This record gives sequence, C-alpha cells and structure tokens, in this order.
Amino acid sequence: MKNSAIRNFFLIAPKKVFAIKMGILFISGISFLFINHFHIRFFPIINLLGICLFVLGLLFHLYCEKIHKQAHESSDNISHIVTTSVYSKIRHPLYISLIFMTTGIGLAFGDLVTILLSLVYSAFTVITALYEEEYLSRKFPEYVEYKRRVPWRMIPYVF
Repeated sequence: MKNSAIRNFFLIAPKKVFAIKMGILFISGISFLFINHFHIRFFPIINLLGICLFVLGLLFHLYCEKIHKQAHESSDNISHIVTTSVYSKIRHPLYISLIFMTTGIGLAFGDLVTILLSLVYSAFTVITALYEEEYLSRKFPEYVEYKRRVPWRMIPYVF
C-alpha cells in the first residue's frame, strides 16, 4: 500500500465518492426497466430484504455521522479520532453501513449489473478502510493503541 497515487484515490473526499457510487447504483438498478439487463428473478422477499438492508444501513450511517462529525471530510482534514459509542466496538461503522446500503440496492433491484456493482463498491470500501487505517496510524500515534483496543474493523469477531 505504498503507492501514493492509489492511496490518494481511495482517500479522496468521501461525500463525493458516496454520491457518485450511489448515483451509479440507482441508475443501473432503474435502467433494467428500460434496457434488457440480466434481471435475476428473486423471490420478492429477497427484494424486500434488500430494501430493509438499505434502510438499516442508512439509519446506522446517520447515527454514526452524529457521533463522528468529521466523517465525511477528507482524511487530511480529520482533526481527531473518535473512540466512543459504536466506535468503541468497531473501527469503521460508517464503512459497514455503506456496504449494507450498496448490497441492499443490489438485492432490491435484483439486476445482475447492479449486484455486481454493489460487490465492486463493497470491495472498494474495504480497500478504502485499509488505506485509511495506514494513513491514520501515521497521522495519529494514538490510532495504533485504538487498533489494539478495538481489533475489529467492521464486523465483530470476523473482520
């Protein structure tokens, strides 16, 4: 993870990246109504599960934003790390909420292109978290201790 151009790409302004990703996902999902994509015939319960996953991810995201007010700033502009509330259990709750939202969109629309995009965006989010941890460890010496105290990045006992 030494290449600074790649690192900078992953650490660009989160609001912009989020808006672009969500816009592409929604356009992809809605486009299957007009273009014959590969629509996967799920049971309707899977589509509802996708909607619920998106809504839960969104609510969790809003909750985490209240705790970490600088969360949507560029990593360069973050002035301190947040270690309270949900951040005392996992280090990247906002990122897991994004994964919930993108996966939810993919399942809700049931379009193969949208599902594949949601998987790519989820991988992008995990890579971003890894680059961000490297950056924050250099910027804030206390982040190393925080990583020791809170070993889970996104899912307790898994990752």
